[in-house]
Amino acid sequence: GDVVFYALNRAPGEFANFWLKYMRLRRKKNGDGWQGLPTDIEHAFNLIVSTSTNRGKTASIMLCCYFDELQRLAPQFVSMRLSPMFAWPENDKFALWCWEAFLGSGCVWPMVLTEALLPSFTNIIRENALPKGVTEHAIDLAAWLTIYRFENPLEGGWFEQLLKALSSPDKVEYARLIGVYLLKAQWENQTTYWRRWILE
Repeated sequence: GDVVFYALNRAPGEFANFWLKYMRLRRKKNGDGWQGLPTDIEHAFNLIVSTSTNRGKTASIMLCCYFDELQRLAPQFVSMRLSPMFAWPENDKFALWCWEAFLGSGCVWPMVLTEALLPSFTNIIRENALPKGVTEHAIDLAAWLTIYRFENPLEGGWFEQLLKALSSPDKVEYARLIGVYLLKAQWENQTTYWRRWILE
């Protein structure tokens, strides 16, 4: 996405990328002994997300590109410091930049979309707040979540809210992607997925 390209080619983005690379190096060195972010890296990441200037926001966007990796290696940092930046509309345009980086980076592992992020995710789809190409990624992610993430996608109201949020053309694309993911599933899983909907 444009936001990702911008962050990659600016000094603050390079600064964040340096610390991400250093984190990977330390993770490799520590192996199974990894117990979360070392103090120096945690300090750098906290400095980035707490800096409210444009430079700080640009560096934060780079962290959002690697949300999934950070979720695995630094879950407490993600929960306490990174995830709140995605709150929309509370964080206005900056939150949209975070979502654009998250969805457009090509590095997203869908399971990292935590319960805390779901309301904002649905809100940005409803308001059609993202660029077209990024919205396509969002609809694809929504279809994946519907099939693979929830034991019962009808429970809790998320599926109903999602359908209300999607425009008519987006509903068609969403339904097509549901079919794609069902076809990709193993036969025994297909039966399980269909039974969820039929029984409800």
